[in-house]
Amino acid sequence: MLRIEEKPFGVNVTVVSPGAMKTEMATAGSTGDESKSMIKMHLPEDLAPGIVNAVAARKREHYTDRILRTMGTVRALFPQIVDNIVGPLSKGTTGRK
Repeated sequence: MLRIEEKPFGVNVTVVSPGAMKTEMATAGSTGDESKSMIKMHLPEDLAPGIVNAVAARKREHYTDRILRTMGTVRALFPQIVDNIVGPLSKGTTGRK
């Protein structure tokens, strides 16, 4: 919606899905051994050039991981199915019932 709303004003919107970022907050309490982690943590400075290029190219979306790109495609093709799967899963992570 934001992309459509801002278009008449010459503002381009690029949605960035960076995935897990390796920041102090994200790694607080970690042992530092990432070899056992199932989630790849990205350094912000490693992703910045790709994000800048995506914005410069006026891309609609920019995904930093193949799995995020795949999920975005599946969500675009089958939004109701994704909502039915993710909805119940997210209730456990937000603390809401």
